[in-house]
Amino acid sequence: MSLKLLTKPVPPKVFGTLLTNIVKKGLCCGCGNCVAACPVMALTMKEEMPAMTGICVTCEICYYQCPKVDFPYERYEEILFGRRRRNDEPIGVVREVYTARATSEEFRSRGTDGGAVTALLSYLLKSGTVDGAVVCGVDPKDYWKAIPILAVSDKDLIEAAGTKYTSAPMMLGLAEAVRDHGKESLVFVGTGCRIEALRKSQFEEKNYYWWGKRVKVAIGLFCFESFHDKILREYLPAKGINLSEVSKFHITKGRFFVYSGNRILLKAPLKEVAQYAFSSCSTCANVTNEYADISVGGAGSPDGWNTVILRSEAGEKLFKAAVEAGFIEASAISNEGLEAVIKLAGLKKKKEH
Repeated sequence: MSLKLLTKPVPPKVFGTLLTNIVKKGLCCGCGNCVAACPVMALTMKEEMPAMTGICVTCEICYYQCPKVDFPYERYEEILFGRRRRNDEPIGVVREVYTARATSEEFRSRGTDGGAVTALLSYLLKSGTVDGAVVCGVDPKDYWKAIPILAVSDKDLIEAAGTKYTSAPMMLGLAEAVRDHGKESLVFVGTGCRIEALRKSQFEEKNYYWWGKRVKVAIGLFCFESFHDKILREYLPAKGINLSEVSKFHITKGRFFVYSGNRILLKAPLKEVAQYAFSSCSTCANVTNEYADISVGGAGSPDGWNTVILRSEAGEKLFKAAVEAGFIEASAISNEGLEAVIKLAGLKKKKEH
């Protein structure tokens, strides 16, 4: 007589699983990829988090599209960069690192640090390399509320320029650019968690729309942490700041700055605003955006300049083309500058591990 081994069927990984394992545990980064990926549009974003508003068809797509679920770091490195990082690469796979800034004074004044991202996007659009840029802008009806927007001109880029330290569901912006505007070749800009979500959209087999396939290049922003909208609605008003007067936010040297033109409205220690940070940021060690084609930040470069890390072959070619075309001026980063970037990334990696 033969005995059959009885096994319980494995329940599908549905939105309820995502809610239990990710959202309720404070691991959700609010990227919107689960919402964008749902083939029956049963999900939506509510108060910066995903919520079910339709009927689930148990396809498991939302679960496996989440960048916080089983992200295959080494496999994606091989896909993106042709190899895995070496032991002597503490900030991920690196081809070259530059100190750079926009040649346009307007881009420099409106952008963050040296305005290199805005200049690079301008080059990509004007050269016809892409037909749109998915970037983080602000809601014109809600002061400084971060939203994804589709930029197709310098005017759009300038309006969206500058850092927003609150979170936007950038993957919804990508979906809208493809579905509603018919864009075929895009550049996508985002923080580390957003770029990881993009990579899931490009390479994860549990998929339906494959929005990420329309992205030609991903530009990643350095990020230490992102904040909930409450920092705008509660903290700043309590400090007597009218959001309509704010022209810029900036974090540097352990301080959170709020500007109105050249006037500093607030200079606060980061620990004072830490309570408004996304809890998922405490589990993230990806400061320098290690899965982007090009990573950009301020650490390691002088004031008014950006640090630019070229990671993929495509990213290197496009950046150098923008320099050659006169949109960006760049030089190799100093050893001291690179060490500063590595030190910053190491602080977060050490903290999270």
